[in-house]
Amino acid sequence: AGPAAMIRVASGPQDVTPAHVYLICLFRRSTEADEATVVEFLERLYMTIRDQGGNIHVRCQRPEHWDYADGRDHRIEPNHLNPAAFDFDVAVVAGFESRVALHNWWSSNEVFDLLKARACLDKMGMFRVDGLQESVDCDDRERGNFGDRAILLELIRMDEFKPVQKYVDMYRKLANPELSLHLNLLASDGVNGVLMNEYTLDFAVISTWKGKPEIRIWYDSDVFQKRLLPLRAGCCRCLSIILPIFEDRLVAEAISKTAGITVRLKEPPRKALAGR
Repeated sequence: AGPAAMIRVASGPQDVTPAHVYLICLFRRSTEADEATVVEFLERLYMTIRDQGGNIHVRCQRPEHWDYADGRDHRIEPNHLNPAAFDFDVAVVAGFESRVALHNWWSSNEVFDLLKARACLDKMGMFRVDGLQESVDCDDRERGNFGDRAILLELIRMDEFKPVQKYVDMYRKLANPELSLHLNLLASDGVNGVLMNEYTLDFAVISTWKGKPEIRIWYDSDVFQKRLLPLRAGCCRCLSIILPIFEDRLVAEAISKTAGITVRLKEPPRKALAGR
């Protein structure tokens, strides 16, 4: 695994937990595909991942709810002379317990059958990055009530290797809990596996936050601006995009505001009480 395949979660040398492997999926819809077909494809994708023991850490398919910390022009091209490096409109981050688990998912019959129906997507990029901690699923109700609500996804297409490598290495050093930077870093490393290569992605940094204000504070901080950003400045094309972890809730809220009604998301069924 990567430089931090194991992370400490409690005191004592024996208290370690294996970090997960992350799968980054970047898709662009076909202009000829209807939305229902795209949604069906994505739902099948999520099902195959969960059926193989993986977690859907974030699934975002509504760009109107996305925001940017940096590099907006790398997703939305300013003009035809400067094409965007990452012109996707669907982003998925999934986690698996190991590279073997991810490989088993990728080589499964279910994924093989799913890819036959990819005509609804013009472009697909799927990349493996070693993580620094365990993944969790976005449908975990406890996480939804108390956990982070935004993810900062930094996608890097390098022009020079060494400066960008120093950038991701420094990110990992700054994630040390002893520094009290409140940086919840899921991954910061080079891509070490490419499953679909219709985008070019060389490095990725994934971190989660309570919300967009905390991301803005981090990005504007002296630590980031003076110790991190100069390491990659002028050496790569980087899209730093802010994604909502619970995008479905934002969609439901938008619908309720438009219709003037209250929309409640369906809750999972509760277990029957003992004795009933």
